[in-house]
Amino acid sequence: MRGWLRGVLTGVITLAVLLALPAPATADLRLLTAARWRINRPGLGFFNDLGWRRGLYPKNDSLILQGCFVEGGLVAQVSPASLHPGVYVQAVPVAPILLRASIQRLEFFGNFGMLMTFDSPQADWSPPELHERQQKDGQLSGGWYGELRAQLRLKVKRVVTLHEQRVGWFRADLDVVGADQGWYEPINDLLMAQTDWLHTMKTTVGALAFGDLNHEFLVVALHWERYKVREAGTLRHIAGLVGLGRPRMDWWGAPSFGLLLGLMPVDDHRAGYPYVGGFANFSFSLAGDP
Repeated sequence: MRGWLRGVLTGVITLAVLLALPAPATADLRLLTAARWRINRPGLGFFNDLGWRRGLYPKNDSLILQGCFVEGGLVAQVSPASLHPGVYVQAVPVAPILLRASIQRLEFFGNFGMLMTFDSPQADWSPPELHERQQKDGQLSGGWYGELRAQLRLKVKRVVTLHEQRVGWFRADLDVVGADQGWYEPINDLLMAQTDWLHTMKTTVGALAFGDLNHEFLVVALHWERYKVREAGTLRHIAGLVGLGRPRMDWWGAPSFGLLLGLMPVDDHRAGYPYVGGFANFSFSLAGDP
């Protein structure tokens, strides 16, 4: 069976099982959809979480324990060239901290961002080389991705701070990528070894321009990201100015938006190039207690 079809069937079966289960007490079935885009190198994807959320301390009025929860369910990343279904679990044990673990099947197909192989993880993967290989060497294939994530969120008066650490494990299928070869991973736009680790750090520090983070708001902040691939040695830094906001809480899906304008001071092939990216998040309560 083709890998992408196996991924679709796995996702459909898991979704059917999830929806057939009785709702846990004081639990809420939630859907979070995030559309993300970037230029240089162009990319577009939709990140979806569907899971049961249960409050941890429903009768506690402590500020640090309000809104804490545990949640688990399905995750699916979809783009014009890929489908990555999987499962996740996440928790907010205390208000400033989010912990998350997930495992996904990677499936690449279509005419954009197909899996491309290289002779080694240290090969030339400059933009012209990527373009040439995509035209003639892209393959229908996939792999596996596992991730651990920790996030610290703080607000002191009008100062807002967000720091995130991610450790990701990637493994491309051996029938396409040999043990000594490299491959281009299009989600993060990085070159990987056949089996590799990605460490990601993101820091945002800014000010609440107006509003309340629980309702309508606008945050203007400085932002920095660092990507480090262990085996391939790929390194990238992104620095810039970010705007985060929610125009109306009563709009469909309570949408929030973000826009990053920056540059890449450190990159294997595009150091000094501009970077522009953004997102739109939508959250829905489908069943249970809102």
